Amino acid sequence: MRDRTPRLPLFLTALLPAALLLSACAGLSGRLAGDDPQVRAMALDEVLRSGERSRRAAAKKMKKVLARGRTPYNLYAASALEDLGQSAAPAVPELMAALTGADTMVAFTAARALAGTDAAIPALAEALSSADPALRQEAGRILAAHGAKAVPALQQNLAGADRGLAERSARLLGEIGPAADGAVPALAKAVHTSTDALKHAVSDALVRIGPPAGRWLGAALRAPDPKVRAAAAGVLAGMNPPSPEAAIPLSSALDDAEPAVRGNAARALAAYPAETQALFPENFISALFRAAQAQEEETSVWACITLVKTGAAGGGWLANAFKAPDPAVRAGAARVVARMFPPPAQTAKPVLDALKDPDAGVRTAAAEALANYAISAPAALPPQAVARLAEALGDKDPAFRAAVIFPLQRLSRRSRAGVSAIIAALDDPAPEVSRSAASALGALGPAARRAIPALRDALRSRDCPMRVLAANALLRIDPAFKKNAAAARAAAAVCPGARLNQRVKPALLLPALTTGATTQAPAEPGK
Repeated sequence: MRDRTPRLPLFLTALLPAALLLSACAGLSGRLAGDDPQVRAMALDEVLRSGERSRRAAAKKMKKVLARGRTPYNLYAASALEDLGQSAAPAVPELMAALTGADTMVAFTAARALAGTDAAIPALAEALSSADPALRQEAGRILAAHGAKAVPALQQNLAGADRGLAERSARLLGEIGPAADGAVPALAKAVHTSTDALKHAVSDALVRIGPPAGRWLGAALRAPDPKVRAAAAGVLAGMNPPSPEAAIPLSSALDDAEPAVRGNAARALAAYPAETQALFPENFISALFRAAQAQEEETSVWACITLVKTGAAGGGWLANAFKAPDPAVRAGAARVVARMFPPPAQTAKPVLDALKDPDAGVRTAAAEALANYAISAPAALPPQAVARLAEALGDKDPAFRAAVIFPLQRLSRRSRAGVSAIIAALDDPAPEVSRSAASALGALGPAARRAIPALRDALRSRDCPMRVLAANALLRIDPAFKKNAAAARAAAAVCPGARLNQRVKPALLLPALTTGATTQAPAEPGK
């Protein structure tokens, strides 16, 4: 017998499973945002046990609920999206909108949902540039919770023209910490195109990223490109404090061929805390002493500051440095003394002995150190100091002879032999020496009255600066020379291109807080 039961058309038979699935999803989604908490819990359990397709379909339904903005259903929808985790990606725009909505509970729930889906990261990173401070704050908090996954998006923000966005992104990378190690190159690059606020944010981020940042920057200090090396040292100098992992490369960078690298490296080493610097090995100290006598002021000053902070500039260490076989170390030790205020008593004799060092650079640095003693601690010098300085005026190096004049002048107010040596230096063949001598005699004032005949002879010198300095010295020794036509004429002369103040002054002194002394120097005689 023929079966007369009605049959569905073949195409409807094929569509029936899909229709049933969609019907089930629709009912399930409705239960997810329903009023009954028990029904919602059962529906959520069913969704989570289903496939990704069903979870995505549920997320799209919750997206529509959030878009309508009806309470309390939007809270239920946000809660369901939170539980859906990565599957909540389709609802990211609506969750972002809910972050700053009027309903606090919905906003909190939306934040948790956004923290659970990686698809939200680009939108959150973009929200950091929003004009709404509340949205910026929430977006930043959620991005930090994403950790390493948020790093690429935040890293892109560092390179844009919006410096405020870059600053906020840098701070978030710091919050992420060591997991943000991939952003270290971008952070280092941002330092050189940044505002002060961004520099501070980048520095803080690198400090909080910690060892990974130190290792990367340490490796950059060995790069073949000097600009890369200088940039890496500059970044480390801006960190507070620099990474300990970079200390050894920084020490090596003190001997770099490029002045910019040496200067930044010295500044970075000075930025380490004193307790860290006290642990520097002996080879660090030798490198710092060498750097202390560098020609460029930045390297020299920061190396000296670091030595003082390490304690190596205190008496024993510093005195022993004058015995080092390397003349660069000996000269560096003298330059450290020249910048300490007051200089240590233990190094007075080694500095005086260094006036006879075989290396001219060491001798000149020792003269600068003696100038510091003559100003701030003359009592620390041995009694033979004036005689040794006077003897040094017979040295073959004119730069050294010129450097000797100033400390000799400071110590000769009551020394007939010292004044005589300076008067004799008026006839030195090197202009820098004879001019320094004339300036020094003027600084001595009436105490140099015996120099009047020699200074009057100097008024006839063919060297214009020498005539001007001699005339001014005569006026300071005896104001009656104001009525002397030759002296008055010479004093008023203008010597094009000449530097008339030839006194060799001591180098920049270190702050008192590093040595525990006052920075009030005695007044210079004749001033």
